[in-house]
Amino acid sequence: MRSVVNGKEQSKILVVDDRAENLIALRALLGSLNHTVVEADSGKEALKVLLNEPIDLVLLDVNMPVMDGFETARLIRQRSPASSLPILFVSAREPSSDDIKRGYALGAVDYIIKPVVPEVLRAKVSALLDLQHRAKLLAVAVEERTVELTALNERAAKLRESIDELESFSYSVSHDLKAPARAIQMFAEALDEEEADKLSPTGKDYLTRIILSSKHLEKLITDVLAYSRMNVEPLAKTTVNVEGTIQEIINHNADFQAPKADIELIRPLQNIRGHAASLTQCLTNLLSNAVKFVRPGTMPHVKLWTESVDDSVRLNLKDNGIGIAPEHQERIFNAFERLNSEYAGTGFGLAIMRKAVERMGGRFGVESRPGEGSLFWIELPKAA
Repeated sequence: MRSVVNGKEQSKILVVDDRAENLIALRALLGSLNHTVVEADSGKEALKVLLNEPIDLVLLDVNMPVMDGFETARLIRQRSPASSLPILFVSAREPSSDDIKRGYALGAVDYIIKPVVPEVLRAKVSALLDLQHRAKLLAVAVEERTVELTALNERAAKLRESIDELESFSYSVSHDLKAPARAIQMFAEALDEEEADKLSPTGKDYLTRIILSSKHLEKLITDVLAYSRMNVEPLAKTTVNVEGTIQEIINHNADFQAPKADIELIRPLQNIRGHAASLTQCLTNLLSNAVKFVRPGTMPHVKLWTESVDDSVRLNLKDNGIGIAPEHQERIFNAFERLNSEYAGTGFGLAIMRKAVERMGGRFGVESRPGEGSLFWIELPKAA
């Protein structure tokens, strides 16, 4: 166990020299530093000390018989507990350039020439011990952070596993519910067509509610399946023709065509690199919201255009809808989130878009104010 002086832990300095008078002199010079000095009169003795005691710095005489300082340093470096110890060579003569290269190759941090200048020795020893102390503190901090990061990574992996299981369960349950939900809708519609005249006004009202609710349930199940499928199905990225994709969406949906809506494409529209089906899903959901969330009696007007942003293409969609308050603009991208109960919906459209864009390696956002419409944008990599 290390001693503590004036609130500071003492370091241990190993002094290695074959001459007793040199050991005594070095001990005396280092005494004012208030560190523990351990002596060894040979390289072999120094190696024994290093096996039994934690040492912070080695002052090593170069010119020793049997095993000189260079050989001792080489053997020290081979021992893992002492492999990073700072070594300060002490030499009775000015080292040659070859000696200096050899010493540094063996891990020496500096040379001290005899006769030793006390102030120089103490300054170098203090600086090296301070660096050694800081290195130990850093190593401890790194180890602690590594442990923390490992624990966080383990928790994140377990959380990811739980999320994957939940999404898989959601996909399975939604898939199994789709058939009975569709059957309820079909039988209710058949009953409305063939037996409606036999029902009382109250019975007709109930039947209408069943049909509407079953349609909403089927749409909700479809959206949950689409949301879950985003993580289940593989996503291969290719060049996507943005204009062709938008035009196909418009052609297949009467709600996006005149006289129900006015959708304007500001050409040219740049192509992107992404997943065609996912982009179709995103744009379909954005256009559906754009024509739905307008004031009663207002013709939906939507503009779409693209612009370059560094190595990406930003696809913009501007509508003339009711707008979104700033405090709600993050919430709308969450699953099951519905801000206005006056408009039909499942609360999944923008959540599906968010997951799709993220999986394609893109970004998204919205700029909006109540009563002033909304600008939704998606950034995806440019097509090669």
